[in-house]
Amino acid sequence: MEGLVVFSFALREEEPSPCNVRLAEATERILAKAKQLGDVLVVAQWEVAKKLEQDGVGVDLVVLPNTDASYLDTKDVWDQAQNLFQRRGVVTVIPVAQPFLHLSKVKQLIHADNYVVDVTYLGLIGRIGFDKESLQSWTRGPVRLFCMPSARHSWVARATLRARGVVREKGWVRVKRAHLESFMSYNITMKRKHSFNIALIVGTILLGVLLLSLGFNQNKKVEETKQEEPAIIETQKPAPKTVIRAENLLLVPYTVQAPLVNWNIHEQSCEEAALLMAHYYLEGSQIQIIPPQTANQELINMVAWQKSNYGEEKDLNLYEVGKLAQDYYGYEYKVTEDITADNVKRTISEGNPVLVPVITHALKNPHYGPNPSYHILVIKGYNQNGIITNDAGVKEGREYFYTWDVLWQAIDAQTKQMNQGRDMLVVTR
Repeated sequence: MEGLVVFSFALREEEPSPCNVRLAEATERILAKAKQLGDVLVVAQWEVAKKLEQDGVGVDLVVLPNTDASYLDTKDVWDQAQNLFQRRGVVTVIPVAQPFLHLSKVKQLIHADNYVVDVTYLGLIGRIGFDKESLQSWTRGPVRLFCMPSARHSWVARATLRARGVVREKGWVRVKRAHLESFMSYNITMKRKHSFNIALIVGTILLGVLLLSLGFNQNKKVEETKQEEPAIIETQKPAPKTVIRAENLLLVPYTVQAPLVNWNIHEQSCEEAALLMAHYYLEGSQIQIIPPQTANQELINMVAWQKSNYGEEKDLNLYEVGKLAQDYYGYEYKVTEDITADNVKRTISEGNPVLVPVITHALKNPHYGPNPSYHILVIKGYNQNGIITNDAGVKEGREYFYTWDVLWQAIDAQTKQMNQGRDMLVVTR
């Protein structure tokens, strides 16, 4: 089961506002896709939940305003969602929020609490935009975000609004007309104060420019009376060289490519498993093994995304694996051809795991079955004798050791099938 949490954006006297209608519609598009793969637990802030329930979409938890009239911020909403997710065993969360201003913060909050952020459906959110008629000045447009009264003023205004009069009607919050007028009066006062502040700032800047201009002219006259001195040329210091140690090991989380021993589903999921391990490493995860239920759902999502966007799931060469990492996770990638042991050691010493293509049976790993196949191997470390890998092809593959000779033989064995040589892929943020 996955979780979905949707955050409101902008506030009007009558909700849902246009932004929150668009957020509800985005949620409906995402649920239509996500529910094809399994159950989804839905948490929605009340402004969006109102539209969802009007459209007949079930919401498991509606996050209502704080009863003490204090400001309900993003963290408050996430805390309530997280409490439900913990009770129901949810580990993967789909965030839905205004992309320009809000989504990045939401993803950071979710990730900070060790949940997996499912980015599969973020492209379905679409444009949410701003609301010129919002009661919150910072949600009226990108220009107002920086030029209107600061967000803290709007937070105070909203808290003041609630403190002066809030009534509940069928679970929803409606603002009394008299108190709305009081709030709007407050906002107008703040705008006037802010207009004065802008004029003061602009005047200060102009005065500063004038003084700098006068000072520059004065300094120019003084310089003309001095004898010309030899110029001092600064040379750029070379970048520090990477220290390549005799042994190295990166803490890359592990998963087998069939986390629930469901090989009938994940027989071809080695590329996805390799990227998933790299993803957890790049996101700073400190776990040693990705939870099987989580890994299974992540792999299913990635395969479904490929079929939806590429038309199929197939064996991918390194350039195609890199393109998948870029399209799906938003990462950068680089393929290096004709590599040596020094390339592998240097890359790992720089803090990046290495992905290489192999044929499984050339690895001489006794845990593989009878049929050889194309495979992507994650190299996470090395020593003088060989490499340390996360081999997703077998359940015993965590920190599995192969000699350098075996590695080269396994890479060479796939050249005829995949038309790529001794190449490696590095994925970075």
